[in-house]
Amino acid sequence: MFLKIFKIVVALSIAFRCFGQEAGDKKASSSDVNVDLSKIFYEPTLDKKQPVQPAKSTPAKIFHLGLKYRATLCTQQCDIQDVNTSREFHSGDRIRFYFSANADGYLYVLHKGSSGDENLLFPNSGLNGGNNKIRKNVIYPVPPDTWFVFDQNPGEEHLKVILSRHPLESLPQQASSEASTPLGGKEQRFSLAQVDQELSRKVNARDLGLFTEPSPVTKGGASSVQSTIVVNTNSSEDKNQVVYKDIVLRHTSSATAVQSKDMSARDLYLEGSQKTAEPLGEAPAAPLGLSYSVLKQQNGQFVKVDPQGNFHSGDVIRLRIEVNDSGFLYVIHRDPDGIWNPLFPPGNAAEGNNAVKKNETYEIPGAGDRYRWVFDSQPGIEKLFIVLSRQRQSSFDVLLKSVNKRPDERLAKSDTSRKRPDADKGSIEMVSDALVAQMDEKYSRGIKMEFVEEKESATSSVPVAYAVNPSGAPDSIVVTEVSLTHK
Repeated sequence: MFLKIFKIVVALSIAFRCFGQEAGDKKASSSDVNVDLSKIFYEPTLDKKQPVQPAKSTPAKIFHLGLKYRATLCTQQCDIQDVNTSREFHSGDRIRFYFSANADGYLYVLHKGSSGDENLLFPNSGLNGGNNKIRKNVIYPVPPDTWFVFDQNPGEEHLKVILSRHPLESLPQQASSEASTPLGGKEQRFSLAQVDQELSRKVNARDLGLFTEPSPVTKGGASSVQSTIVVNTNSSEDKNQVVYKDIVLRHTSSATAVQSKDMSARDLYLEGSQKTAEPLGEAPAAPLGLSYSVLKQQNGQFVKVDPQGNFHSGDVIRLRIEVNDSGFLYVIHRDPDGIWNPLFPPGNAAEGNNAVKKNETYEIPGAGDRYRWVFDSQPGIEKLFIVLSRQRQSSFDVLLKSVNKRPDERLAKSDTSRKRPDADKGSIEMVSDALVAQMDEKYSRGIKMEFVEEKESATSSVPVAYAVNPSGAPDSIVVTEVSLTHK
């Protein structure tokens, strides 16, 4: 599939000049405004040789700088089609942009997500050698070899696309070598406010003309999908150096989330657990969830107890977690001293050994683990941070590595005392309450949570917690925090 996409891009790149002329001529008959804008956009692409100017002649004509873009959507069924950016996008949708210019220049694509995070999508290390200098009439896909995926957090995604004849001072020209962000951009620092200030000095917003034309037809027949073109209409050389366009993508909940917005967390959990596996390449399109209960040792056996109840010094407990789909499980623990420790995967497990299977149950610590979870003599609130993800999360892997000590060194070694090696104190400085709170804020939006009384025996019932992400997106994440009161 990606080979086919690559061939299409190359073909469009070679044919851009002819297509540009035809589209411009076709649009010319519909509107006087579009006639003028189309003419000044496509004129530089024709490569007409300029006549030799005689002495004392008027200055050479200024060609107007312009940028053209279109968007391609890859559906959850892997159907690829051109789309208008004014449409609504849903969690799990994947999108890619194609940019071309009527002159050589420098391209920048900035992104500000619904969470407020800012990152740079272009320049990109996977395209053009990581440099943002582009050539006229060549089509550049962004992202180049992957897709911009809408996660489970609805909102507005803001893109700012800039084409400049010369490099901008407020933005880098070269792609960072650092790890990619979740959106496919790079963790490069810049100030959007400074970018806007530089743009206001170099271009008048009122000089930016905008028009549309039909996108390339990939399946035959007429196309109602539009390519967008922005052109700088100013005839002054110093004010015809930059064009830019702000693009707003409306991100709503997926169809699965809309249909399930009135369902309880437990019902959503069961819906996900009963859904059969999807064919390879298709998104799960089912709610991702986990349930947890707390087990306490009584008379040599572990029985379910109310996780919202009180626990006392000497109590020995376990956490039982069940997941409704295969994925990756992360559990970290905060003791009353404010120290964060990983519980799952355990510190002595092989790296990456946190994969979990659909409808399976996991106890932490397990019967075969070399440590016990015992409440010592120090009262307080014990907190657990639980994450279930359909895809491996590199950010969580890094976090766990920073606290990855053997469990029998981290937790209690006896029923009444907690012994912690001094070496631990300096080994987890990366992990703080602020960092965990930031991750919780980023990933917990939209999560449904409830406690359900479930029968433990004929005469008793115990609350079981359910946490579900209803979006059904392929990159779904469930985050929940557990607080245990130690009296």
